[in-house]
Amino acid sequence: MILPLHLEDVSYGIDGRLLIDHFSLTLESGASTIVLGANGAGKSLLMRLMHGLIAPVSGTVMWRGRSAHPRRLHAMVFQRPVM
Repeated sequence: MILPLHLEDVSYGIDGRLLIDHFSLTLESGASTIVLGANGAGKSLLMRLMHGLIAPVSGTVMWRGRSAHPRRLHAMVFQRPVM
């Protein structure tokens, strides 16, 4: 088990534009969690932050008390738009 996942005061931005601002979240094992939002709301960006594929400009991302790292105990399946 790789949970809990804990994001504390995470912010992320590109080219001076803040895309995620001071976001905190804790996911515990046992229950399912769904991330919903409109196109462009930041769902995929949040997933990349959670999995350590990109680093936040501030805050921490921890899996079981350890820093997120893309090669540790978890995987992410990327989406591909299909028309």
